[in-house]
Amino acid sequence: MAIRPLLNFVRLPTAASRRVIEVLESDEQFRTRVAGSLSEDDLGRGSWLFLHRPDGWSEELDLLIAAAAEEEAEETAGLLDRTAERRLAQAEEMVARLKGELAEALDASQAALEALAVERATSLEVQGEQGELQEQVQRLEQERQHAVRSMKEAEKRAAVRLEESRQAASRAEADAQQIAELEAQLSLAQSSAAEQAVADQAPSGEPTTEDPAAKSSHPTATSPWEGVDPTRIEAAVRQAALAASLLGEQLAVVAQSVAPAVARLKEQAELALESSDGDRHTDSILELSRDSHS
Repeated sequence: MAIRPLLNFVRLPTAASRRVIEVLESDEQFRTRVAGSLSEDDLGRGSWLFLHRPDGWSEELDLLIAAAAEEEAEETAGLLDRTAERRLAQAEEMVARLKGELAEALDASQAALEALAVERATSLEVQGEQGELQEQVQRLEQERQHAVRSMKEAEKRAAVRLEESRQAASRAEADAQQIAELEAQLSLAQSSAAEQAVADQAPSGEPTTEDPAAKSSHPTATSPWEGVDPTRIEAAVRQAALAASLLGEQLAVVAQSVAPAVARLKEQAELALESSDGDRHTDSILELSRDSHS
């Protein structure tokens, strides 16, 4: 039989149901045997009409099919409505969740914007401080350069004054040596003058024990200070002493005038050294100023 393989199905699929209908439609004897073994309660009104086929069965079967189709459509519509409601609920739930996530995102975005504003303000403040620091560094660098130039100029002036002082010291040493020589000459002249004065004070009538012949045979020795004016020597000594005194006063004035300048240069060099974080050139100039001051 053509429908024997279909007997194993508990619920026939659409294709199998169509095959059974075709067999029952084509084999009237088989259809009659099936109809005799099953009642209307077993089959249902539609299937019983299809098997027994009383008068008007086709119209009634069409009505039953239309009613079943309408009922199925209603069930399908209800199912669709329930599905739509379920999907709508899911969509509303998703919308609510998305709204919450959107609110959180907006809060996070607002917080990020506020943090960005604070960061920008901080950045602007830092940039302003950086500009001020750069200006301060430039100002300190200019002051350092000015101090270095002042130090160099002071060093040149100190070198000139030192050379002048050395020359003055050399002249003073030469003057002192000349004074010593003049003092020695003056001392000898004074001694010779004293001896001559003693000789001049001797009595002119008193006979001398010296033999005239011997005196004539021994010519009188000429004094090395003959022709030397003691007054000129004394004047030269006084002039040299005055020059030495003036030289000492000038050296004292030079020392007093150089000391404040060296002190100021030392202070400027120390400030420049602090501002330039140990500039080697300033260190060398500071050392020179210390040496000059000492």
